[in-house]
Amino acid sequence: MDLIDEIKKQSRWHHYIVYSSVVCFISLFLSWASVGFLSASGWQKIGVGFLIPIVYNITFARDETRTKDLAYIVNIFALLAIWRYISNTSLTIFGGEINFAGEGAYLALFSFIANVYFISRIEVKKK
Repeated sequence: MDLIDEIKKQSRWHHYIVYSSVVCFISLFLSWASVGFLSASGWQKIGVGFLIPIVYNITFARDETRTKDLAYIVNIFALLAIWRYISNTSLTIFGGEINFAGEGAYLALFSFIANVYFISRIEVKKK
């Protein structure tokens, strides 16, 4: 309960970061690759690697004295990795491009986009 109490003391932008990180965690259970009736969740694909940014975002949200620089780096790196995954799951067939990325990958992408925005809204207190 100590983690929840520390997050409750923070600003609403810190709360939004936690909510967005929880949504990203939930996206790992959704389909990250889908081809007709076959699909694979984030746990079966590269989604396990995104536990590190999810956990970092939650620990960032509990402490207001941390700088935003590392949070930006972690979230932008996760954004680029998900974007690369989504773009690499495309396949060109008969001159048309088909994307096999599932809704879980897109939900994680939007979650990290939201986190970058929420981090930008946090005001750093000068000591």
